[in-house]
Amino acid sequence: MLRLSKKIEYALAALSYMAKKKDCFANVKELSENLKINFDFMSKVLQKLQKAGIVSSKQGSKGGYALKKNPSEISVKNVIDAIEPSPYIAACFDDEAEKCDREYYCEIRDDMYNLQLKIYKAFEETKISDFAHKKQSQPTEEK
Repeated sequence: MLRLSKKIEYALAALSYMAKKKDCFANVKELSENLKINFDFMSKVLQKLQKAGIVSSKQGSKGGYALKKNPSEISVKNVIDAIEPSPYIAACFDDEAEKCDREYYCEIRDDMYNLQLKIYKAFEETKISDFAHKKQSQPTEEK
């Protein structure tokens, strides 16, 4: 099954948190404590988001990180590309992977490619604002 990495999941959580704060800065400690994510891990994720131009940073006691754009302008694909570019559903689409020996006679390659495009489209169409409008779900009690 296709699965996004924890880094991407944490980046999305941090961006959603920042989107809810609107124009305020959130520091790494605040994000890591509120989102229950390791401080060092969160710091590395935020640095990647800053390098990609998704967040800005500000030094000082009221500093931290904030969204650089409107949450409706930041797609999940933008976040994926910033954290871990090119999550392919099949190795044959990854230029850095070993060449598949079935590439030239694979019967499903074109169908897999079309599926890949649909996934990318979904990632592109889903925005941080989609995450920020949802309330945190509470764990359900087991019966």
